[in-house]
Formats: sequence, C-alpha cells, structure tokens
Amino acid sequence: MYVAYNRFYPPLLGHFESRTASPDRSHNETMDSLAITGLLGFVAYLWLFGGVFYFGLHWLGFLPADWRRTLFFALQVAGAVVAVAAVIPTIGPHFFGLAIPIGMVGPLFSGLFIYLIVYGFSVYGDAATASQFHPHFILLTGLLSAVVAHFVEINFGIAIASTRTTFWAYLGVFVVAGMGLVRGQEIEPQRKEEEPAGRKQGGKKHRKRRKATPPPSLAEPSLPTWLWPTLAVTVIGAFVLGTLAYDFVTNAERLSQPLTIVWRALTVLPAQGSRTSYGALMIVAITWLMGGALFVLEMARRGAFRARKGDGALAMTLYLLVSLVVGLAFALVLAGRQVSVLGIQAQTLEDVIGLADRVAGLLTLYYGFIVFVLLAGGTALLLENPRRPQRVAHPWGVIALLVLLGLATAIAAVTNLMPIQADVVYKQADPYDREGQWPVAIEHYKHAIALAPREDFYYLYLGRAYLEYATSLEDSAGREAVLRETEQVLLEAREINPLNTDHSANLARMYRRWADFASDDETRQELLRRSSENYTIATSLSPQNAILWNEWAMLYFYGLGDVASYERTIQHSLELDPGFDQTWLVCGDTNRQQGKLEEAARCYEEALKLNPTASQVWRVLGDTYITMQRWEDAIYALTQTVELEPGASDLWNIHNVLARLYSQTGRQEQALVHAQIALQLAPEDQRATLQDLIAQLQSLGVSQP
Repeated sequence: MYVAYNRFYPPLLGHFESRTASPDRSHNETMDSLAITGLLGFVAYLWLFGGVFYFGLHWLGFLPADWRRTLFFALQVAGAVVAVAAVIPTIGPHFFGLAIPIGMVGPLFSGLFIYLIVYGFSVYGDAATASQFHPHFILLTGLLSAVVAHFVEINFGIAIASTRTTFWAYLGVFVVAGMGLVRGQEIEPQRKEEEPAGRKQGGKKHRKRRKATPPPSLAEPSLPTWLWPTLAVTVIGAFVLGTLAYDFVTNAERLSQPLTIVWRALTVLPAQGSRTSYGALMIVAITWLMGGALFVLEMARRGAFRARKGDGALAMTLYLLVSLVVGLAFALVLAGRQVSVLGIQAQTLEDVIGLADRVAGLLTLYYGFIVFVLLAGGTALLLENPRRPQRVAHPWGVIALLVLLGLATAIAAVTNLMPIQADVVYKQADPYDREGQWPVAIEHYKHAIALAPREDFYYLYLGRAYLEYATSLEDSAGREAVLRETEQVLLEAREINPLNTDHSANLARMYRRWADFASDDETRQELLRRSSENYTIATSLSPQNAILWNEWAMLYFYGLGDVASYERTIQHSLELDPGFDQTWLVCGDTNRQQGKLEEAARCYEEALKLNPTASQVWRVLGDTYITMQRWEDAIYALTQTVELEPGASDLWNIHNVLARLYSQTGRQEQALVHAQIALQLAPEDQRATLQDLIAQLQSLGVSQP
C-alpha cells in the first residue's frame, strides 16, 4: 500500500496532514486487502470472515443445514452488492471498501441482520425446530461478537499488530470451543472394586487385548500427582512475569545495582522528575497473584487436589514462589546486562558499534528466556506421566531432528531476531545523526544493513548520511569518493524497492547537490541532467506530489537555466495544488530573480494569503516592496516580520531597515525608536553605523523618546 498509494495521493490531503507523511494503509481493511494482496487475497479475506460468521451461527444453532443456510449465503452476497450499488452513485466508488462490510454485518438491513430476523420468525412458536444450546454457547457468543467488532473496527480504523494477534487468538479459541475440542478432564481415583466382575474374569481374548494397552508408568509415583502440572503452569506464570520485566525494566537513571534498577523501574517515573508511581508494580503484582489463583482454581476444579487436604494451598505457594524466583532472576539478569552496557567506554567506531550490538543483544536474552520456558514447560509436562518409549528412534531420525532444529533456529534468527536487532541499531544512530556526527551514524546504518540487507529504509538513511558527510568535507577528493558511495547506496536502495518514490527523489537531490561541487561545467551539466532524469522517475511514481514538481522546477531554473521547462513545470504544480504556499514562494523568488517585481509581489501575497504566519515570506515581500519604492507596504511587511519572529538572529537589521523607511516617509520619531532598538540588538561591528544613524536623526530635531 505504501508504494501503491503515492500514484493516487490527493494534493488536498496536504492541507490536513504532513506532506511528507508516508501512508501505508487506507484505514479500511477491505480496500487494503484488494490493493496489497490482489483479487485472490481479497476473496480470501472475505472468505475468512464469511466462514467465521457461518460456522459461528452454525455452532450456536442459528444456522441449520436446510433452506436457511442457502438464505444466509444469499443475503450476505446480496447485502454487500446492494450496499456497493447504493454507495457508488451517492458517495463515490472509492467507498466500496466500507459498503461491503456494512452490507454484510451492518446494524440495519445488512445480510446478517436480515437473516437473524428471518431465522427468529422461522423458529418462533415451534420448539421442535429450535436447536439445543451448544455447551459453550456463552463463550462462542462472546467470541463471535468480538470477531464482528474487529471486522467493523478494521474497516473504519487501522488493523495493527496487537489487534490482529488478538483476532487470531480469539479465532483459535473459537474453533476449538465450537468443534467441541474443549473437554474437562477430572482426576478420579481408580476404584477397581466397582469394575464389573465379568471384566476381572475375562478369557484369553480379553487378556490378549489388555496386553495391547499402553505400557504402565516406570514406577509408582512417589510425588504428588499435582506437582508436575503445577510446575508446568508455574513456568507459564514465570514467562509472563519475565515478559513484564522485559517491558518495564530500564536503567534510565544509570544505576549500578541490578536489584535497585528493577525496583525503581517498577516504582519511579524518571521522565517525570523521578516521581514515585506504583502503577507498574501493581500490574506485576496483580498479574502474579491472579495468575496463580486462576491456574490453581482450574486444577482444583478438575480434581487435582482431592487426594489430600491442603494440597491446593501447597500448589499455590509453589506457584507463587517459583514463578517469582524465575521472573525476578530474569529481571536481574536483564538489569545486569544494562549495567554492563554503562561500563563500556567507547574509544573507536568499533567500540561504538559493539555497544550498539550489546543493546540489541537484550532481545537475544529475551529469546533465550523463551527457549528456557519451552524446555522447562515441556519437561514438566513430560514428567507428569512418564512412560517407557514403545519404539526407539532411528539414528537417522535423530540426525534429521538436529538438522531441522538448526535450520529452524537459523530461519528464526534471519527472519525474526536479526530484523528487530537491525531496527534497534538503526534507532541508536539517531542522536549521532541529529548532532551531525556523520561517520558514527554511517557505521550504525551500515551495521543495520548487515543485519537486514533487504530493508531499503536503512539504505535511504545511509545515503542521506553520506550526502551530508560529503557536504561537510573540505577535501575535494574525499568528498568525491563519499559522493560516489552515496550514489551507489541510493541506487542499491532503488534496486531493492524501485516503486518507492523516496529513492528516486533522493537520487535527484543528490545529483543536484553534487553538481554544486563540480569542478568543470561539463561535469556539472551531466550531473544536473541525471538529477532531472530522476525527477522524471520520481514524479511518474508520485505524479501529484507538488513538492517534487517544485524541486524539479527550481532545478530547471537555477541549475539548467531552462526557463521554458521551468514555466511548464511550475504551472503544472500550481494546477495540482493552487493552495500550496511553497509553490507561490518559488514563483515569487524566480520572478524577483528575473526582475519581474510586480509579479513577484503578487506571488508572495498569494503565499501569505495561504500562510499568513510565514515570517520569511513577509521579510522577502518587504524587501521587494523596497525595491519597488512602495515604502508604506514595505513598513507593514517588515513590521509583520518583527511580530512573527521576535527572536530572529538578524532582528537588529530589520529594525535598522524600518528606521530608514520611517525616516524616508518623514516619521522621524518612529525612525529613532527603531534605530535605538537596532543598536541594542546589533553585533559589535555594526554599532558604529547605527550610532551614526541615530545622530543623524537627532540632528533633524527628533527628541530622545
């Protein structure tokens, strides 16, 4: 969606959000599924939700296998078709993505709504045709309602990772409960005396059949039967606490004691002046206690503690102690790793990148914790009912298992772990980028690319860092080498994602800046020509982006000197978005450059109608009025500049100009006021000139204010 949307970007949207925003979805899942996954994905999307609605109603007993099933499907299709047919002529065809879900599950006159009404009338007063309630009727009703709500939400908002994860979790429970796969398994004491006598005195055939039953346990259990199930759920509780620790435990105060770090991370808000807050601690504590209560009560419901009184309390104690110890141990290890990061004194670029790796390695620590949970939980479940293996694994099977395990680990690292680590390293480049430490930022971006070589976003930032670094270099040979590296990086980014407008636009900007450093005119013209070619590509990918058309127009005017192409390009930009103030500013600057002062003033005035707070436009308009000898208009424009930007670095000069303009129009007292303000704000090397101006004004008989 991110690259497909650019071609259809409406210029009007730039008046309500940032023009550099990168929309990657349409806030409507129906349209997104069609744009991103194509017709086949669109059908699969509707089939998924339609299937959920069908099976949900079927399991609830509202969709018998008769004429009503055919009616349900017909009404779903008809509701969507009728809604689309109503929306296209009234609102527009681009709202079909809202019409389809409304036609399927909307509150009034949708296919689902009408079907439920028809079904209600079809079973009204006929108890014989009414279906029996499903054993999990209430659970299924709640889950189906949640799925319908999700279907509505993703078509009027954004489907994010958390809501999608919740949807699939709900769907898994929905299918398991609906298909009757949820069964209570209570532990009943074996009472052999209640078995029928005929079973005890079975013949040979019966005895032979009994030999085929699963082999007995290795030994009579000497431990309570509830021990291993309790340890299994304890591992789950410890995992939840460890995950909360990974989320909450940070060393923002740069402390050196792991236990202190954990405690203050849960009780102090460093970003708010180290204010005490027990919110995070309450979340952890409530999760810990409620998790134990839920797990133990569920085990008690299944009869796990019938053998001996007090086992439930022991199980609860075991859960609380072990889960807390394991969760706290992981939190302390995490805090200790954060302390070790503080102890590193980076002296070289390699040290800085090594530090970035250690920060990214915190995620590896969490993944290791996940592996520990899987192994510990699996071991507890295995020991719950250990049995002798009926068959011994073949050596090749063990080898295959090890190979597949290694392959799965490698795939998980490449597709999941390393991309996240790359993003962590990329974000650590930001402070160096903002401070202009380009060599350090460049190494971070390069390392992020090494971790995720197919992520074009990192190439984009690496190219920008190279370009800024090249601009800062005084050595022409070094600058040329860095610019060539910039070119290679940006070309590689476009090769990875050729439909991303930013890559072609950045290449155009890079060639344009490179041309400023060219030593001969032939090289300069060649670089400007390449810049123009890339603007051609960029505007073909984003044909309604006024910023790109303005940049291309300035390239024609200031770089290539092609006034005719400039006029054609800037006019096209004005046709796309006449309400973009920057386009009028470009028009004003170029007309002023050509000596067309009346036209320049008109363009600046149009820009200020659209953005009256643009202080720099008021400033340049004032200068234009001065050239045109429109003194009163110039005074008004420069006064607006002073009011809008009272902290400008050259504010003294604006007051200096205002003083001379007031003097020109015969208002000597106002002139003296501005001259004295200018003297107070002026740098040392300008004070003598301003003192002469003040003396001149006073010689005209103007009294000191």
